[in-house]
Amino acid sequence: MAVIDDIKEQWDKQKGTSVKHRIAYFMHYYLIWVIVIAAIVIFAAALIHSQLTKKPTVYIAEFINTGAESDDASEDLAEQTAKAAGIDTKKDNVEILTSRTLTPGGMQDQSDVGNNTAIGAEMMNASLDSMVCDAWNFYYYVETASFQDLRDVLSKEELKKYKDDLYYVDLTEIRKIQKETQDPDYDGSALEEQQAKARASETYENFRKPDPSTMDDPVPVGIILSDSRYLKENKLYRDAVPVFGFVNNSKHMDTSKKLLVILTK
Repeated sequence: MAVIDDIKEQWDKQKGTSVKHRIAYFMHYYLIWVIVIAAIVIFAAALIHSQLTKKPTVYIAEFINTGAESDDASEDLAEQTAKAAGIDTKKDNVEILTSRTLTPGGMQDQSDVGNNTAIGAEMMNASLDSMVCDAWNFYYYVETASFQDLRDVLSKEELKKYKDDLYYVDLTEIRKIQKETQDPDYDGSALEEQQAKARASETYENFRKPDPSTMDDPVPVGIILSDSRYLKENKLYRDAVPVFGFVNNSKHMDTSKKLLVILTK
């Protein structure tokens, strides 16, 4: 109120002066205050509007290392998934996130740490429903028990439909790796060498689909999307083989199935 009263008092003193003089006086002494007050009012109004109109997010899918050049595919996939699952986007929000990156072969910078932490948090609070990752990072999340056994999610008919693209892991080998990495003396060195090897292993030319016949305890945990027409048309995963997985703790497996159907048409 003090500022407003002062403005009124000073403005009264300008009575009798020219309009040009009054405007110049105002611009010199009080314009900054008006801008600050206006900014506060606009910010408060925007915040209130955001809270009142914010829609709850009912489904989240993370696509890691897509190489996407725009958000077009993200928005289109969200729209298609919502429609297929019968989600009213006027009331609820579907998020298909295609911008996160993780370095194949192991984290090398703060961006990797931040993205990995964010994904971990989504898994912990059961808000993340499905993931598509480049092959190396998919296996990385398999090691942390992030994905469902497909036999617990898909019917026998569905498993048969995807049989040529099933991504198997050896549960015996996974348990061995988990035990090694939990050892206090575990050495995760040679990161640069691992990254080069990881990038080479997941290219379309070098990728080898895991063979369950060579495994002690084979478990299907993913769907290989190397032949996905949708991903090819939208220029996603041009340099690395992508794999789809149902995230543990998800409450929206049926919606994830709808997304998988869209990606494998």
